[in-house]
Amino acid sequence: MVNKVLRIFKKGAAILCAASLFIISGNFEAAAQAGNKSDIMAKIAKTNATYKTVIAPFTQVKSMKGMKKDIVNQGTLYFNRATNQLNMQYSKPAKNQTLITGDKLILITGGTRESYNTKTDPSMSTLKWTLLYCIGGEIEKAAKENSATINLLSTDKYYTFELLIGKQIKGGWAKLELSYSKTDHTLCIMKMIEKNGNSVTYNTPQKELNAALEAGIFNN
Repeated sequence: MVNKVLRIFKKGAAILCAASLFIISGNFEAAAQAGNKSDIMAKIAKTNATYKTVIAPFTQVKSMKGMKKDIVNQGTLYFNRATNQLNMQYSKPAKNQTLITGDKLILITGGTRESYNTKTDPSMSTLKWTLLYCIGGEIEKAAKENSATINLLSTDKYYTFELLIGKQIKGGWAKLELSYSKTDHTLCIMKMIEKNGNSVTYNTPQKELNAALEAGIFNN
């Protein structure tokens, strides 16, 4: 009887020990991943800080529920880090534009121009800084701007991060997925996913870095 009790006790102790090791291992793994995530974000931010300007052809893909085909648009973006200016000029559809300069955010769609003061419009201010921070490689600032939590999704082809949005801006996206190159650390894919499941994805596979920008490129 005593031997049987001892065997049961030893077996229980072994299970408890194994469970404890599993939990400890999981905690170490989670801590290591968090550390790895922070290191990668710091590396991306540091590298991007050396890029004063970015010129990049982009493709925009809109996916909406109820539509059989995605809407595909194209253009070129121009980014100036020092002045926090961004111009996304569309070639398809021609003359569409997203322009950030000073306190203005200007949207031109189908010939209709809308101008917002980002000092007085919190939603447009969040949109402005989200775009600038994401393109500039400042993931933590983009997350803070949106009260978002950050998850590292993958380190395979890209460094891919998921930002789960804590506050909703005009347009109502629920999360962002940001994929950065593992070589030059520039933003290659930005996917903005709305609460209703619709999404807009920007692809910028090729870039000119630190190139001179055309005079007047940010004129409005």
